[in-house]
Amino acid sequence: LQELVPESWKLMQESLGRLGYSSPLSDAPSEAYFTGALVSKSLRVAGAERRPFACGSRMARDLINFEVSGGPLGDGRSVRVFTAHLESCVDKSPLVGERSQDLRLKQFMQIANEMKGATHALFAGDTNLRAEETAAPKAAKALDLGSTFEACFRPKKCPVVVDAFEASGAPPHAKFTWDCELNDNLGGFDTFK
Repeated sequence: LQELVPESWKLMQESLGRLGYSSPLSDAPSEAYFTGALVSKSLRVAGAERRPFACGSRMARDLINFEVSGGPLGDGRSVRVFTAHLESCVDKSPLVGERSQDLRLKQFMQIANEMKGATHALFAGDTNLRAEETAAPKAAKALDLGSTFEACFRPKKCPVVVDAFEASGAPPHAKFTWDCELNDNLGGFDTFK
């Protein structure tokens, strides 16, 4: 869950709690808005933590991770779950836009590197990565991301990394979560998706 505020977080916990979900984290952070996670109460949760990104964040973004086991996973199986909402600034100023891209890629690489340590891992969040960022080898070189970047964005080299949207057939109608033709509450963004 992303861009939660304390009031909506409390409401979600109460409402979805009645439907069998709970938060792996005990408290909401003190930031004005934040990310969260809800997990089926049929799963056991261990090692839940919220941490800031090592490279920082201009937007108070952080990384949540926890381990789930039991329930439909069966005995002896566990999955390390990661969630985050990475930097999303796109600015027409080359310097600001470049800094946001650098932060976003570094944040993603922190997640990818932490996931390598788990037998089974799942990232469910908003990377805000643009197609040109994942296809640009110069980004990997500029940020010294090397083989980890290549493995994450070249699935033929690392078939265990799967983009759920791509694996579901990449339906065009579901490509954008923010579509200015449908979401016009800010105005001024008529041509962007």
